[in-house]
Amino acid sequence: MYFDNTTISSKKNYLNIIPAKVKLICLTLILIIISLSNTIEYQLIISGFLISLNLVFLIQLKEKNIIWSYIKKIIYPTILLGFLLSLPASINLITKGEELINLIQLNKEYKFWIYKIPDKIFISKEGIKITFLITLRVFNSITISMLILQSEPIEKIINSLKVLGIPTAIRTILLITQKYILIFSRTVEKYYFSLRSRLFTEPKKSQLYEITGSRAFLLYKKTKEKFYDISLALRSRGINNI
Repeated sequence: MYFDNTTISSKKNYLNIIPAKVKLICLTLILIIISLSNTIEYQLIISGFLISLNLVFLIQLKEKNIIWSYIKKIIYPTILLGFLLSLPASINLITKGEELINLIQLNKEYKFWIYKIPDKIFISKEGIKITFLITLRVFNSITISMLILQSEPIEKIINSLKVLGIPTAIRTILLITQKYILIFSRTVEKYYFSLRSRLFTEPKKSQLYEITGSRAFLLYKKTKEKFYDISLALRSRGINNI
């Protein structure tokens, strides 16, 4: 799970000696550098540096399952949010440039509203560069974010947002949200495996939806009851501004 980094952050690694506030500041600065670097060469240099840091971090984990899970959390979002989303930019309909790979040859040029569809649709050299640049940016951003977020308990990172001027109320909301996402996901997972142990086949989608919906309602109901008890306790101590 993306929100549960207790297994990895509890392992000894070279980033343990760095305070969470310093990590957060470094993360912010590196993300700014990534966003300002507009050439593939600079992005490749940043990628090499971040891959080296991650390799040292992964070597210190010494567990294949955790390492593979960590790598998947970087690769899959990079492919989805970086490569696939930016792939249309490689076509000359979006990015004009020198022809690299011919895709479609039309009989004539077409016009649709304010758009013009050329008679020849191809992948341009400039478009490939843009796609590669965006993919590298996404990869670098996810890589440094994963390195920082997985090397420190999420609670410490959220509390460290104070350095960036994030108000206490927002930090509290983030902490509560993170806690409830973990509780909800673990509850659903527990019910899923209990249902699976009682059946000879895989549970149906309708059953999974029913479990998810009922657990979400139960979690909301318990939260509401807990809030009501806390508010009564605060009122009994003279705190009425709630």
